[in-house]
Amino acid sequence: MTPEQDGCRGLGPVVLLGGPADLWLAKRRLLKSIEGTERGGEATRLDRGAVEEAQVAVEALAGADLDYALLEGKWRLLYTTAPDVVPLVRPPRTLGPLAPLSIGRIYQRFSSLEQGQAENIIEATARLPPLAGAGFQFVVEARYEPRTARSIALRFQSARLGEVALSPELQNFVASPMLPRGWWNLWALQQLQQLSLRVPLPTVSSSSPGPVGTNYLLTYLDKDLLIGRAQGTFIFSREAEEEGGESGQQEVVQEQEWQQAQAVREAVAVEEEDVLLL
Repeated sequence: MTPEQDGCRGLGPVVLLGGPADLWLAKRRLLKSIEGTERGGEATRLDRGAVEEAQVAVEALAGADLDYALLEGKWRLLYTTAPDVVPLVRPPRTLGPLAPLSIGRIYQRFSSLEQGQAENIIEATARLPPLAGAGFQFVVEARYEPRTARSIALRFQSARLGEVALSPELQNFVASPMLPRGWWNLWALQQLQQLSLRVPLPTVSSSSPGPVGTNYLLTYLDKDLLIGRAQGTFIFSREAEEEGGESGQQEVVQEQEWQQAQAVREAVAVEEEDVLLL
């Protein structure tokens, strides 16, 4: 039976020894508990409780020291309880027909620790005419630096709107034969596609020593999973840089860890059977 067929349901009690197999099982249970919650936007009270329980189990298996080198990269949001983000990830059908935007993928991107740059990236699509179908990115830029062994300070600097992707309908409208044709059609298309607005954000100053900014506690971090707490829970998975390379290697590692998990469960079953025989 493969991990997908098993689905991490009905596994029975597992002895948590802190090894790779136990960590793999805990992470699988966490990802399974997130399914169907729409990134937290449709999570019920029971859903949130199940996710929290699975999350704590993963956090309990985190190492003593956080490897900040693993933070570098692009992370896709899987689940959140943050009150300012949950409304964004609710499906458009729950917001009514006049909801102006449909929110797509949400990311956090971190540079190396030496560069200390971070971005919150929100992909969105306009739902109302005349921009219906047009996609764009809303990006909040920040600086980050370690505050403690397991937390960073985020100092938000600016917000920008850019990377506009026009819908075919809007492109056809700009280049419509009903409008005067000429150089301005192409110019208008280029200006819309290259639209970029940047707004500086108020900076936070403090006379206290140490890093200044929003405290972001990183409770778990490895090569493919990031869990953080800052006015709510945030759970991310690493976005693969290449389609076949690194992701393929991760699948091999996951298969090995799955086999180890099977061995752990079989050993536990044998021990329980021996106890019953005695």
